[in-house]
Amino acid sequence: MAGLTGATYPRPMGRATRSTREDWVVAAYKAAGRGGVDAIAIEPLAAELGVSKGGFYYRFAAREELIAATLDHWSAEARRLMQRCATIADPVEQLRTFLGLAMRDEQLRRVDAWFFLHTSTHPLVRPVARQAAAENVAWFASVLASTGIADQNAARRARVCWSAYLGMVAELMASDDPAVDSEVTEMADLLVELIVAPGEPAPQLPPRQTPTQTPTQTPTQTPTQPPTPDTSKMIDPQPTPGGP
Repeated sequence: MAGLTGATYPRPMGRATRSTREDWVVAAYKAAGRGGVDAIAIEPLAAELGVSKGGFYYRFAAREELIAATLDHWSAEARRLMQRCATIADPVEQLRTFLGLAMRDEQLRRVDAWFFLHTSTHPLVRPVARQAAAENVAWFASVLASTGIADQNAARRARVCWSAYLGMVAELMASDDPAVDSEVTEMADLLVELIVAPGEPAPQLPPRQTPTQTPTQTPTQTPTQPPTPDTSKMIDPQPTPGGP
């Protein structure tokens, strides 16, 4: 079996158990929302599912295979949300609905926070997270371009939108204030309003000039003449005694 990570695992042979492969993946996905990759541990998940560790090894060859399957499940959740919003005719409403649903889905936003922000350097998480981020930004750019925004500008705004989404996800995860959670829809609406707002075209700056080196010239100095003494203010010397 191969996941988005590219790793291939042999299917183990053995007796079937009460838990299905999907049961393990869903349980691991929920655990990832509580603690990222570290929370995807066999024994706690087996206890949660009410099965023995042997049930896990019938479905998976190793913990890494479960992590890969969980990452596949996570990526598929975002794609399903995109497909759901793609049926909306108004592109602005598409973006608003996507952000609102993504931020109101506590499980998805928690997994997003863990996989995109906290454990994105994990060797199994990193390639999947990068691919998922690229897919999200590309989808945002496509929706923004549908509003009439030029492609290049839409791509820039899409990256800003994605960064803002991750920032809001981090705030929601770190905050214990129920009022913040209740403001999710308002936050999504404000973000969309800012992202799709028409802006003044950027000024066209002249090309930067590369300074050229010119030989240093030593200025010609004119000799300074000593000042002419003011004889009117000079004191006459005293006559020498015995002189004429």
